[in-house]
Amino acid sequence: MDPGPILLRVVPNGDPLRLTMILNNVLAMKKFFSLFALVAVAAMTLSSCAKEIVNEDVVDNGVKMKTITVKTSIETKTSLDANHENIVWTNGDKISIFNDVDYTNLEVAYVAGGDITIEVPEATTEIYAHYPYFGGNENGPTDVSLYITNSQKQTNPGELNGYNFPMVAKGTVSADNKALISLYPVASALALNLYHTGLEGTETVSSVTVTPDNSNTLFTGSQKTNLSGDNIQYTTAANSSPVTVTLTNPLTLGSAKPTDKQKFEGQIYVCLAKQSYANVTFEIVTNKGTYTITSGDTPFDCINNDFVPVNINLKKAEFVADQPATDFEWNLVTSADQIVPGAEIVIAASDADYAMSQTQNSNNRAVESIAKNGNKITWAEDTPVQVFEIVAGSATNTVAFKCANGAQKDKYIYAASSSSNHLKSQNAVDGNASWTVSIDASSSCVLTANGSNTRNVLRFNLNTSGNAPLFSCYANSSTTGTPLALYIKGAAADPNAKAIISNGTLEVAATGTAANYEQAYTLVNINEDTETINLTSSDIIIEPLALGGDVTFSMAPNYSSSKVTGSITLTLASDENVTATIPVEQKGSTLTTSASEIIIPSDQNTASFTVTSAEFGYDAIVYSVESGMNLTIASGATGSANASAQTVTVSSTIEAPTSGDPIVLGTVKVYRNENNADPQLKEIVVKKAVHTDVNESWVLVTDVSSLQAGDEIIIADLAAEYAIGPQASNNRTAKSVTASEDLSTLISVDQGVVVISLEGSSNNWMFNTGSDKYLYAASNSSNHLKEAVASTAGDNGKWTITISSTTGTATIRANGSNARNTMRFNPNNGSPIFACYASSSSTGTLTAIYKKVTE
Repeated sequence: MDPGPILLRVVPNGDPLRLTMILNNVLAMKKFFSLFALVAVAAMTLSSCAKEIVNEDVVDNGVKMKTITVKTSIETKTSLDANHENIVWTNGDKISIFNDVDYTNLEVAYVAGGDITIEVPEATTEIYAHYPYFGGNENGPTDVSLYITNSQKQTNPGELNGYNFPMVAKGTVSADNKALISLYPVASALALNLYHTGLEGTETVSSVTVTPDNSNTLFTGSQKTNLSGDNIQYTTAANSSPVTVTLTNPLTLGSAKPTDKQKFEGQIYVCLAKQSYANVTFEIVTNKGTYTITSGDTPFDCINNDFVPVNINLKKAEFVADQPATDFEWNLVTSADQIVPGAEIVIAASDADYAMSQTQNSNNRAVESIAKNGNKITWAEDTPVQVFEIVAGSATNTVAFKCANGAQKDKYIYAASSSSNHLKSQNAVDGNASWTVSIDASSSCVLTANGSNTRNVLRFNLNTSGNAPLFSCYANSSTTGTPLALYIKGAAADPNAKAIISNGTLEVAATGTAANYEQAYTLVNINEDTETINLTSSDIIIEPLALGGDVTFSMAPNYSSSKVTGSITLTLASDENVTATIPVEQKGSTLTTSASEIIIPSDQNTASFTVTSAEFGYDAIVYSVESGMNLTIASGATGSANASAQTVTVSSTIEAPTSGDPIVLGTVKVYRNENNADPQLKEIVVKKAVHTDVNESWVLVTDVSSLQAGDEIIIADLAAEYAIGPQASNNRTAKSVTASEDLSTLISVDQGVVVISLEGSSNNWMFNTGSDKYLYAASNSSNHLKEAVASTAGDNGKWTITISSTTGTATIRANGSNARNTMRFNPNNGSPIFACYASSSSTGTLTAIYKKVTE
């Protein structure tokens, strides 16, 4: 069903010109809303407006404006109606509204029964909107980004969180200033109906994680939305991580199958990109454990449906129960040697009866009450105490704390800031998630993260000022908070159980001769000092390594365009069951050239191309030439090891042919000198252009009537020293030109000057800079001169030209609404530019126009 319309209309009365937007009270799904219903609702909305409005211009910075009044007449409701079919607004929701003239993004807050007024330029012909609101839309309607996050929050079962469900809209303003805008969802929601026909006792759901079967499926992330054509189009950016929906207020499971699949009151909404999904895995976390179930081959149609209801009977799912805390002893850790991979740990306060909670606040961890009895702790079965599994950190002698239960399961706590006291959770182990463990004689523990963030000491904060107690990270010099106490599950861990190595990926160079690459993966906590480690990889057997040694190995250069991945396995010589793994990643090195053929101009002796060897650079260029053609490498990348583009110039004194085709002078071969059989060998054919008798020159235009469509021109300063060059961010660069003795007649064009093709006609000239892009005055408040396609440039890309017949001074002024509309040359303190200024501005000088003349 289509969402309900937002109607923009203008009617006359005694007030200034106002464009009244009326939000229909039903924004319904496309599959249930017929075209007839949409037209009917629009007609009823039009007839409901009672105000009479007269026309009156509003002027803002020289641009005619008109006022839009947003009329909201709908009641405040929850995010879905009772039938779970219609999307309706909630009081306080904010949407973005912008126009096709200056793309100003206006924040509009829905207020039940109230009016909101905004201003847009008089020239507005299109209105766009999106929900939820976000700031900034400088690139216009063809570059709107709405985001579907992988970490979704839902306050209550059955209530859609609109911020997880982005929508876009477009409407055309008609001649009588009316427009109809309908919001279309960018996402679709799986509406999960969870129940358990074998339910015993009370069970509550805290989170659901959804994973489509194809890891390459792009189902969340930034939705690039194109509103410029007749139809709304969008694509999904690369994000294929699982989506987790966390409930603020858990869902209490029922035992009966929903009688109405559509209207189930406890739905959990998982928002995904509009695609078809089959073999979807659902992981449901409850207070008793974790359920896992996978859908069948029949896909969920999230393309044609905004909401797809899905019944899931947890009795049919695989279930792994959480072990009750009372089934195990949790003992105080008295030595850092006990904190080894595989151990299960609870982080508690050393001086209070609190342990770290499974609840991740925005910037810290909440607490849960525990009972301390000597060196042991216990807690109630339903208390969400966070249990951590210890894994190896990314640096030697560090460990990472992996969440083993709760909503943050499989994430790692980390020190999250250098400027604020933040403790957060993330998906990977890095320096900020790698902790040094220090425990003193009183069993007081200090955990210090090893990354770049300097608020890196984890402490307990009782918050005696009245705020809730918490765990977070503080600067080492801070006096806030107290040390920790760690408790381990079961008996004290055996420090000799596993070898500990750093678990970061090892990257090695892609080029250069085969060599040893050393990385300090020091092996610790092995029972006997005489123990050795056998290192193996897919194609290398490395000699046994004594305890404490560093891993060394050799790899040949990788000249492929993709990276190579692998691993090195460490195995205790005395126990094959004790292993550890080092991931190895070798980047590829792609060799590219800017051209496969270059031509030396007929009146010159040199030409250039560029060479790039991504990631690790290159060492040399080797070339060969045909006999007698006198082709040489004049300068360039020989001997460079820079991975950025390098310019190579070739030279030849061969005379240009006077007829026929360009002649071949030779071939330049490009490869790395350490491997002259490089499979990425590149060959560039060098030719000499044919000489012709055509004489091209550039003559100053002193009579505007001599210009006509199809002329090639350049726009220069009056002194004939600079002409318009390529586009910078907000202006045009200036490139050198050379003038003859008589400045009024002739200049010669330097390389880099942009030749402009003149289009249009008198007083509506258009300057085509190539590829059908046109110069236009790009701002009402800044000195911007840009290029864009004709539809974007609009009237600001149509120019009136007047020229002095005595001096050749050209006044070039845009016809659009932007006030900075006069093209001028600005010396700019030695970095000259061409830009647009207000007509009254004294910055820089006016321009001159030179036309190409062929003799």
